[in-house]
Formats: sequence, structure tokens, C-alpha cells
Amino acid sequence: MKKILFLSILFFSCFVIQVQSQVTVTVGTGTEEGRYNPIYTYYGYNYTQQIYTSAELNAAGAVAGMQINAIRFYWTGAGSLNNCNVWTVYMGETTQSSFTSNTSWVPYASLTEVYTGTVTLPANAGWFTITLTNPVTWNGGNIVVAIDENVPGYGPSATRWQATITANNTAIYYYSDNTNPDPSTPPSGTTTTTRPNIQFEMASLIPCAGDPDPGTATISSDTGCPGATITLSSTDATVGSGITYIWQSSPNPDGPWTDVPNGSNLTCATNTNSITYYRLRIHCANSGLWGTSNVVSYTPEGEVCLCGEYPAVYASSTSDEDISNITVGGWSNDSDCSTTAPGPGSINKRYANYTGTSVGGPIVMQGETVNFSLTQTSCGTGSYGNGFQLYIDWNMDGDFLDAGEQVYNQPTSASGNHTKTGTFTVPTTATPGTTRMRAVVVETSFPTSTNYAHTSYSWGETEDYCITIIPATPCDGEPTTGTASISTDVG
Repeated sequence: MKKILFLSILFFSCFVIQVQSQVTVTVGTGTEEGRYNPIYTYYGYNYTQQIYTSAELNAAGAVAGMQINAIRFYWTGAGSLNNCNVWTVYMGETTQSSFTSNTSWVPYASLTEVYTGTVTLPANAGWFTITLTNPVTWNGGNIVVAIDENVPGYGPSATRWQATITANNTAIYYYSDNTNPDPSTPPSGTTTTTRPNIQFEMASLIPCAGDPDPGTATISSDTGCPGATITLSSTDATVGSGITYIWQSSPNPDGPWTDVPNGSNLTCATNTNSITYYRLRIHCANSGLWGTSNVVSYTPEGEVCLCGEYPAVYASSTSDEDISNITVGGWSNDSDCSTTAPGPGSINKRYANYTGTSVGGPIVMQGETVNFSLTQTSCGTGSYGNGFQLYIDWNMDGDFLDAGEQVYNQPTSASGNHTKTGTFTVPTTATPGTTRMRAVVVETSFPTSTNYAHTSYSWGETEDYCITIIPATPCDGEPTTGTASISTDVG
């Protein structure tokens, strides 16, 4: 339905599209897992709104007057859009910077329908694109993005979106199995500070002229894990129709230079396994002139414990079982239901990442037999059958799938709070260095053949630590035979 515009709809030719300078504007860098926005797939009908402020857009590289051609949300890889994949998307500009009550929806009259159709998730976790059928121009205000999902029937409960926790309630949602909300008169919703991360694909239609300015090239991090995603960007670069951006890389600060794949935007996501230098080249087709930015670099470093691509698998619920102590050898760590672990990606009462933190981890030797204990404490009022599993990535290949890497699998279920003890022997072939250790408590029947270091589950918790393996002490000098004994000397 046609509605009053805050955003000006532009109809344009294919030629104009080809000469637009594209800018990807990313708002939200958090790693929180959102459930309700942009939609909650576990219910049949959804209507949500999320506000992104002009200050955030400007800081991310947007310029008033640019055209928005597409938007993207980030799917964590959990769940699907089964029964939830037909969306109507509205956009508008608003003076609101947050939702102050459960009825303070941005009015329908301020919204413009920009897309109706099927939404498709990628094969793996990542951004998915919604290309607008009605591109709009940003006039410099706060942007509200509204999602109306009307497919009857509910989908999976596990679907999650990458989100950022904001200071105010910048998102609002409503879901129901029975009531299909009308965006023109939405019912009372629920406000939240958990707002989905978003990308706006924007373009300038103002023709470039003269010497194009490459701006100042920056890199999201100059050191980090080999193969980790890094973001190249440039501030204050020329934007306009006729502009072409080309990110280039080289193993040397002075070249020779090679174009970075998919590096034709002011922002560019890439990765490398070796020391690499980057620069931005910019070209104005109208003047024929080029510009070249400063050079930035990335140095890969880090151990497999921090840099390995271990699966992000953990509980989908915050209820019930939690790991409150893990002790391995002479090392120990306590935790509780109210404190979130300090490591990246941690989610209270679902996943605790202690890798690379001051908590440290155990040190064990090849061939050593190590004592351990695992303690479970309930974060709820119920008492259900559960059990522990403990894994160590002995060969440092970034998973817990190899023979012998499950060092403990509770033989029978326990109910309520409990502690389990045992021993494991470090393989003499274990790779020396610092690797990943994963402890899991899961509400299910034991014994089980399921590997819960790689399998999602509902109730319980996963905790990750670094564990250091040192080589066995080599023998030196004359070996001691010890004193021989015999059980009996007659018989």
C-alpha cells in the first residue's frame, strides 16, 4: 500500500546503477544472539521495528542524500526460516531514537513499503541481503526498519540473529500464533535493548569531479588470528556517481599490488594467513583521475585455542543446569548463574568463553594421568536428568571429533546438583602447545553417543578454556631400574 514518505523513492535506469559508488554502512558490531528481532520464528505472525540513529549512520560512513538499495541482517546459523520466509519490509525516518513504551511504535503513516517477498538465508552463518524493490533516499534522520511476517504456522525455536545491546530500547516486537498484527494499528508490543545488527547498501548519485580523494584507509585490527575476518575502510573518501573503489593487497609495503576480491566498496571484508599490506585506489570516471590512500597492514598471530574455528554450539535456553566448577589437575575455576564469562561470545547461562582471559587454564604433560572434577548447579527450580562431557583437542585441528578427544562421558544421568570426578591420560602423541578444552553439561539421558561439543541442545551449558600441553620430560643419564618385587615367592 502506498504511504506518505519520509524517504524519497527514486526510479532509475540500469545505467545509473552502474555508475553509483556503493557504500556498505554497518550499524551494530555486537555478538549478542537476538531471538525476537527482526522476527521470532517460533510463532506464526510477527511485527517488529528497529531504530538506527543518524549519528550511528554518519559514523558508519553514510551521507545524507545517498540512496538505500538493500539491507542485510546477520543470521547466526542457528535455526531456519521454515514457515517464516515471506516478509514485508517498511522503512521510514523518525525523530524517535528509541521506544519509550510498549505502544510507541513509529506510526504507519511514516513508513514506506520497500520490499515484499521471500527472504533466503545463506548456506552458513552470515549476512543475508534483502534487495529493495523500492529504493529510497536517506535524508539524514533516524531510520526505522519494520518487518511484517505473515506466514501461518510456526517455525523453529532456535533461530537467532546477531545483535548489539544498546543503551536504550531501540527495538520493539510483537508475535502471536493467533493474531496477525496490522502494521497500521499494531497491538502493544515488547521493547528491548537487543537490536539486530544491520547493513545498509547505499549509493551516491552526485557526479564526481576533479581529483578523487581516497580519504584515510583504516583496518579493524592490525594483528589477530590467521584467517580471521578483517574490515578495511576509508574515512572522508570521495563518494558520487562515476567513482570506482579498488582495494589492493601486497606482501610488501611498496607492492607489487593485487586487487582484493570483492574489494570494490569503501568497506571491504577480507582475511589473510600472512603479513599483508593494503591500500585503496579510487577513480573518477568523469575526470579520469586516480587517487591512492595510505597503506595499512595486518600481522597474523595467535594459538589454535584462540584462533581455531571451533563450532559455536551451546544451549538454546538459559534455564536449568549450569557448570559451577571445573577442576583439572591443580587448576580450577568457579562460576555462577549471575555472572557472564569475560570471553567473546559468552551468553549468560548458555555459553561461557574463558579462553584468552585471566582465568587461564590447566597445564598438563604428554603421558600424564590427570585428575578432574566437574560440578553442576541448577539456575532454575527444577531438577532433571543431566550429565557431563569433557573434550580436549589433542591434535589442534579446531574440532573435538578425533578419537580420544572425548576424555569423559558421564556413564549415567544424575538429577539435581552434583559433582563428578575422574581421570584422563594425556596421549603421548598430543601436540605440544595451547589448545582448546570444552566442558558440557546437558539435560538428556546418559549414557549417550551424541557428541555435545558439536551438537546443539536445549538445556545446560558449554564452557571453553585453554589447556596447555607440554612435552614429556626426556630421560637423561643412567636410568634407574627401581626395586623388583613379586606378589608371592611360593605357590
